[in-house]
Amino acid sequence: MDIKNKIKSIFLPEKNDYLDDEEFEYDIENNEEDSKEDNKVHLNDLSRVKYDYRELKDIENQTEEMCLLAVKQDGTIIEFVKDKTYKVCMEAVKQTYKALKYITNQNEDICIEAVKQNYRALYYINNKTENVLIEAIKNASTYDVMEVFKFVEEQTEDVCLAFIERASKNDVAEILKGIKEQTPAICLEAVKKDGKSLAYVKEQSNSICLEAVKENYSALSCVKEQTEEICIEAVKQNDFALYYVNEQTEKICMEAVKRSYMALQYVNKQTEEICLEAVRIDGRALQYVKEQTEEICLESVRQNGKVLQYVKKQTENICIEAVRGSFEELEIKEILSYVKIPTERIFVEAVKQNGKILKYVENQTELICLEAVRENYNALAYVKEQTEEICLEAVNQSYEALKYVKEQTEEVCLKAVKQDYRMLKYVNNQTEKICLEAVKQNYRALEFVDNQTEKVCLEAVKQNRKALQYVKQKQS
Repeated sequence: MDIKNKIKSIFLPEKNDYLDDEEFEYDIENNEEDSKEDNKVHLNDLSRVKYDYRELKDIENQTEEMCLLAVKQDGTIIEFVKDKTYKVCMEAVKQTYKALKYITNQNEDICIEAVKQNYRALYYINNKTENVLIEAIKNASTYDVMEVFKFVEEQTEDVCLAFIERASKNDVAEILKGIKEQTPAICLEAVKKDGKSLAYVKEQSNSICLEAVKENYSALSCVKEQTEEICIEAVKQNDFALYYVNEQTEKICMEAVKRSYMALQYVNKQTEEICLEAVRIDGRALQYVKEQTEEICLESVRQNGKVLQYVKKQTENICIEAVRGSFEELEIKEILSYVKIPTERIFVEAVKQNGKILKYVENQTELICLEAVRENYNALAYVKEQTEEICLEAVNQSYEALKYVKEQTEEVCLKAVKQDYRMLKYVNNQTEKICLEAVKQNYRALEFVDNQTEKVCLEAVKQNRKALQYVKQKQS
């Protein structure tokens, strides 16, 4: 068979009467011309669409290439696409979710792609499958989740869980309320996000209630059957939860006051153990103690001396214990202002903590003053009636206390210069004995001696020959 006949057999296999050579050649030539013309038309149409996608609606012979070019410019032009292929539809919804309203043959992939663009695509979806809804929820903002919820026809567990996960805390309760068939998993996730949504849980379990009070202690008010475990978990989160406990046990109350002393005010039956635990945590709990015992008061003031103001029956021991734990001047001053019956022992304890407190003591005794200068020699400045014993105690603590001595005695001055020779310049009445003691400590003390006697000068020079430079006049 020659080539020409072979071609004939391929193109015209079912014809009994084959074209003769001339007819065949003429037919081929015509086909070639038609093909060229078709190509020319196609290219022309493609250019039209490229220039303006709206031209597609007037084109009779639409190709997929042409349609894709059009929908890439505006997805809604798919309305005029004659053959809506999967590829064209997918491209259209990628451009705009609104293209979906012109697609009758909606498959799940196309719908998912549409809701990825905007949850409002759900308006045009006929079959809202679980996967489509979950994708819509994922891509919706927290503010739009409630709008998406309106489109749900079949509430599956996965769809409901997706809603709770995406929703804002404020919307969780509303979603839970709208779920027809609540499952433990749905309820658990809901209360984890918003404990107060427990109010809308139809069947409460121990685990759901525990998660609810962990998230929000006030959810305890929504618990139908309170257990000790649930109540303890609630008060661990916030001591105010004790207010919502129906049946308070000592264990629950203990847990509450451990978290905050203020919980004591909500304890219905206060025991000494509960009160002691509260004041150990914070002494201020004493203000909420209904029946104060000395032990409770002592424990309170040990923790915070200022709570002495809440002690109904003050004893000397309680007041002493209150000032004992403080060292700051102003703090001790404040504590002393709460003492109803001041005693020597109380003030002695106060000045032991801070000697400067002496300035606030109206009725000073020698014992109080002695303890004050022992703690701080500067307290000598606040002693109303200075005795030699008090002054000696002060300079014993520091030679600088000599500055505050009103009536200097030889013994007081000797004690001061023994510690530091330079204190000689503060001695009002320099005796030879005092001056000798000073130069024995350091020859330089001779510089501060007002009346340089031969004996004093010789003692200074004995210490160091350089003392001669401080001798004011030659001795005969």
